[in-house]
Amino acid sequence: MLKSGNHPSKILTTEKWLDKNEDLYQKIEQSLIIVVSEEVLASAVSTKNPDGVAALVEISSIPNFDFNNIEDDFILVLDRIQDPGNMGNLFRTALAAGVNKILLA
Repeated sequence: MLKSGNHPSKILTTEKWLDKNEDLYQKIEQSLIIVVSEEVLASAVSTKNPDGVAALVEISSIPNFDFNNIEDDFILVLDRIQDPGNMGNLFRTALAAGVNKILLA
């Protein structure tokens, strides 16, 4: 999301996550970040084992994908992912593999 120039409305994170991700933290608008305890983050998300960060993203800030103008050669399309933890794993794997775009149905 940050690579596309879009930013979430708010980011909930723990101190532990901030310490581990200092480089990413520097790229985020500081006013968006709300530091919370691990207990507060766990109650705000539906994952069983949260990573230490969650973002609130307005639907209107997500660009529509133009299927008629596909320039990217490596796209991951996800449909009916029910567990946010699985989606997080898929996102991290896609990033490591060099996926250009991820489409969610």
